[in-house]
This record gives sequence, structure tokens and C-alpha cells, in this order.
Amino acid sequence: MKFAVDGTAIPDPKEFSGVDSDLDVSAERTADGLLHRDKVAEKLPLEIGYRVIDIKMLSFIMQLIKREKFAFTFFDPGTAAVRTITAYSNNRTWNCVWLPEGELPEGWYADLSFPVIEY
Repeated sequence: MKFAVDGTAIPDPKEFSGVDSDLDVSAERTADGLLHRDKVAEKLPLEIGYRVIDIKMLSFIMQLIKREKFAFTFFDPGTAAVRTITAYSNNRTWNCVWLPEGELPEGWYADLSFPVIEY
């Protein structure tokens, strides 16, 4: 697959998921139960997950996604095509572990997960 932030390639994640989401400015039901919607857009919020990446890669990805907004390129299974969206990320979650000297590979390793939220 092909993932990138502002044109900078990032490794394929271990997992990613999305939700096809409609954005309504209003929705209500009349007394007879009929729904009236004013749908203005379709959005695709994503959740990206990495497992056991080294600390340098964690830092590299975090610096790219901490920007106020960025272009995010990914393979969209819903359209079977590579897409680029304008997005932001918040609530980035990481968990680090240390593999001591003498263990291969040694150093800090991490899991990282973050949302990619389409503007």
C-alpha cells in the first residue's frame, strides 16, 4: 500500500480502519416518522496503528502528523484506489518499551496509534 503525509512516505501501518460517515447539518423526523436530512458531505475518519516500530520512526511519524493540517495519502478499500485527503490528527497514543543491551535489536520500541480526521 502507499501511505504518505504531505507527500512524505511513511511505512505501511500494521493496521488501519475507517468509518464511512455522513455529515448532516440537520436531521429531524416528522410526526409520521419520515426522516428529513440535510446531508452536506461524506467523510472517512481513519484509525492508523503501528506495532513495534523503533523510536526514530515513532518520532518521524509524530512530527509529520502534529501539524495543524496535512495531506494524507492512503489506499481506500471502499473505492479500491489511492486517495489524498486534507486532514488533522489528535489524541495520538504511543506505548514504549526498552529492549536492554545484549538483546537484538536493542533500544526503545513503540506501538503508535492515531486518528486521521478529514477536514
